Amino acid sequence: MVRGMCLAGSAVLSLAACAMPVSSAAPDEEPAFRIQTDAAAALDAPFDAAPDDRPVINADAPFRLRMAARSGGADQVFALEYRRNGGAWTPVEAHDFPLPKRELEIDYRRAEPGGAAPDWRADGSARAMIAGPDESSALRVEAGADPAYAFLVPPWPLEAFSFAVELDLPEQGAASLVFGHQSASDEGRLVFDAEAGVIRLELVQAGVVTVLGEAEAPIAPGEGVLVEVKSEDGVLEADVGDGVAVVSVAHPAGVPAEALGLHLTAGSVVDIHWVELAGEASTPRVSLVSSPAFDHGEAAAAVFAGDADGFAVSTRDVTPVWSTAPGAVGEFVWSLVIRRFADGALLNEDGDVFEFRMVDADGARASLGADPAITLRVPDGHLGGTFVETPGRIGPFLSETGALYFIMEPAETDNLFMMVKSEDGGRTWREVDGDGRPATGDLEAVDARLIDGTIHILHQITDRVVLHSFNTADHPSAPDQWAVTDAPVAEVEAISQMATLAARPDGAMTAIFLGDQLYMTRRSPEGAWSPMAPLDPDTGAITVGPQAVSGADGVVHVAYADTSGSVWLRTIDPDRGLGPRRRIADGAVTGEDDYGAVLPLVILDETGALVIAYRLADGTLWERRLVSGTLTDAAQIATGPVITNAVDSQQAAADLVSDGATLHVLLVDTETRAIYSVHECGAGWSETVLRVDGILGSWVRGAVHPDGQGGSVYRYVYDAGSNGGSGLNRYGEFALDMCE
Repeated sequence: MVRGMCLAGSAVLSLAACAMPVSSAAPDEEPAFRIQTDAAAALDAPFDAAPDDRPVINADAPFRLRMAARSGGADQVFALEYRRNGGAWTPVEAHDFPLPKRELEIDYRRAEPGGAAPDWRADGSARAMIAGPDESSALRVEAGADPAYAFLVPPWPLEAFSFAVELDLPEQGAASLVFGHQSASDEGRLVFDAEAGVIRLELVQAGVVTVLGEAEAPIAPGEGVLVEVKSEDGVLEADVGDGVAVVSVAHPAGVPAEALGLHLTAGSVVDIHWVELAGEASTPRVSLVSSPAFDHGEAAAAVFAGDADGFAVSTRDVTPVWSTAPGAVGEFVWSLVIRRFADGALLNEDGDVFEFRMVDADGARASLGADPAITLRVPDGHLGGTFVETPGRIGPFLSETGALYFIMEPAETDNLFMMVKSEDGGRTWREVDGDGRPATGDLEAVDARLIDGTIHILHQITDRVVLHSFNTADHPSAPDQWAVTDAPVAEVEAISQMATLAARPDGAMTAIFLGDQLYMTRRSPEGAWSPMAPLDPDTGAITVGPQAVSGADGVVHVAYADTSGSVWLRTIDPDRGLGPRRRIADGAVTGEDDYGAVLPLVILDETGALVIAYRLADGTLWERRLVSGTLTDAAQIATGPVITNAVDSQQAAADLVSDGATLHVLLVDTETRAIYSVHECGAGWSETVLRVDGILGSWVRGAVHPDGQGGSVYRYVYDAGSNGGSGLNRYGEFALDMCE
């Protein structure tokens, strides 16, 4: 049976979940399929030209596949399968793009009164329909003369779940949320005990009721409540009033995650205003995704071969139930994406061939015509994967052999540490030494330095700081492999993850990271780390957002902010230790969302001047320089505002680099989310220059490299709008000839 088409292990079987099988079609029966690459086009808009034998689709670019099936005369439901390069057929699951969430949100407040509720299944004496006037409608669930159930039919399997509902409790009688229902004698439930003023998690097994936990809650008959029941990582939790009353227990063994809904006592009525169901997301090679042009279940008219309406499918594993005349042909539209990177750092390659077929409830082939075969294209400069949420340096780094390296993750749902490499100037990228990658995930505080063929990487997670190192292609003995992974630096409980590294060629390093304030530790050339100590023990505010760089003399400069809105600078001399702090600016951001106010530091090669760039609370970028021990006046880099804290990243979306005596900044504009550059050639900062348009930019990181012809090129990687998901990392570059 097709995964997701029945609620296995449950006594609740919906028509949509266990439909009658249909006879399969011969592979060569017409019609076949059509492709629509414009994901925003209207559902029945003209599609791309009739496909050739193998149309080409870009990686990480949603598209639509329209296929046909013939009615067998019974209620039917279909799923989609794919195979890659002639491999095994695999169900296509619904995981959205670019953020691979599994969420079902239904708002009944503006639903048409009198309408049915196709996502609910009433059981026993219950009935469910939309009631009330427009603008204030609700899904009314009522029981008759006997107790009854109503179940939300999940659009995909539930290994874990979050089930949130805003509802009005019954005026008379009682209602409970149920989960893991197998029968009235075997289920879990959240009881609203208005008389006692408590919520209670109960487990019913073979008719015996066990109270798992309870909490006082301000509930009363007829009152509205916001309630969530969720099961994740072995913990079952009920929450009423968004934290007003919470009960948390271990999820009972043997109780499934499926069969979610309501139990009503005889004669009771519940009005549901909205419901949200979230499942466990993943990032597979291929998935069904949401569409900006249509909702799931919209009628898909016959536009190329059919004679009956079919359905559009969006973020569901299966179609709605299809009921039409026997022999009729309907068209079904599937909203899809084929990714470059999937969970497990699986890689779809340029030129891969993906075939698709529709199957019925028994897994028998149901689509008409030849199976669609699509060739994958990975555009030049496309990395895919997930950007590392860090304000530090993560590349691209250039080896002496001309190879480029960049640090990233394969997917938002699989935080694997990857080093990807390009040997053709940024056109194509793939992971290097995946078998040797670090075990530590959660890449939110990462900072790296390339020294003599080795990329040294400081990495902080919530409870510790570790060091990794990767050898590039020009390493003399162990090229293109991880040399050190997960080496302990310090143990510290962080209020937020922020770390920076200063490294010298002799092996000496300084690591600065956040606990309850900023701490520092130093490594000797022999590899021993000193005990950690506060960076700024005398400050009256929490210190955050460090950026460090080591000068040619071995002196480490570190700039940072504090929660009073000030930006500071200190030096750490290898001989004299910690120097006095200097105030760089006031008026920087003070909230946790904006801890990363300081950009990566730069030391100008020709003058040795230290450049400190920072973002103020109004979004503008500024810089000051330390020249021969004296700080210059503040200069505005860009009028801004520059986006900050994109997707909870706690950083300004900007990058500062130097080329000889000149400075260059890439920034993401708050209003347009486009990427602009500005430069300073010795006579003040230039006007902004548009570099990448038509994106929802979040992050950008780059570096200056020689172009091989006596000039320099700014190479960078940016996120084109993944919203914290994956698939939109891209490479760009431009020549630094504007100061000639």
